Amino acid sequence: MLLVEHPPLVRRALVARLALELDLLVLAEVSHQSEAVRRAHSLHPDVVVLDAEMPNLDVRTTVRRLHARCPSTRIVLLSLDASGVVEALDEDVPIIVGKHQGIEALLDAIRAAATHSHQAE
Repeated sequence: MLLVEHPPLVRRALVARLALELDLLVLAEVSHQSEAVRRAHSLHPDVVVLDAEMPNLDVRTTVRRLHARCPSTRIVLLSLDASGVVEALDEDVPIIVGKHQGIEALLDAIRAAATHSHQAE
């Protein structure tokens, strides 16, 4: 997976926690959406975990670019306000996990997205 999270402390904590899962692998971590699209295109991850509240993030544009460059990659959005994110998206709504839901919900979403990615192949 590719992890896109702005604050370095949060990003590193997520990478450390995800590393404990034997069935999950973080291929790369980035802090900006433009880097996310470029890295996703070069790495072809099964899943991109994207923080929907990153500074200067246009969620709709970023999701569209990711889908255009990596059509088989699934997206999991982390969001404080899932309803606001859904309204910003008009097609191919990714899996959305509320930041208040905790790590188990995120792990379940990543696994579900990865399973869907493999089924699409």
